[in-house]
Amino acid sequence: MPQDRPRTERSRDIRYSIRAVLLDSDNLGGNQQRDKSMFRLAQSQDLRLIWQQPSYEALLLRHLDGCQALRPQTPATALTELLRHWPDYTKGSSAAQLLRRIGAKQIAAAASVEPSLREFLRDIGFL
Repeated sequence: MPQDRPRTERSRDIRYSIRAVLLDSDNLGGNQQRDKSMFRLAQSQDLRLIWQQPSYEALLLRHLDGCQALRPQTPATALTELLRHWPDYTKGSSAAQLLRRIGAKQIAAAASVEPSLREFLRDIGFL
């Protein structure tokens, strides 16, 4: 099996039609050489980059009812705002924990204000 495919694809002998990764935009631009390498690697592996503005917690926030327009400028303010709307959220929550609060309706709401997420979800048939 080709080694350039992710381990899950190799071990299951399947090929994903779309591969993507979520990245925090606040990390972009700090190291130009690293950024260039990342973009080259993503392109060579046909990997779609979906930017979280500015962080994962900000993207999660936009899944919550009435929070789609909120745009915290830093990861710290994103976490503070997320905790204000979701007091029992903890960093590193499992998918099962997230599913208690975020379902298809909330994902669609976030996608309505996140173009790259919306495009990805359309391409995989979710929207």
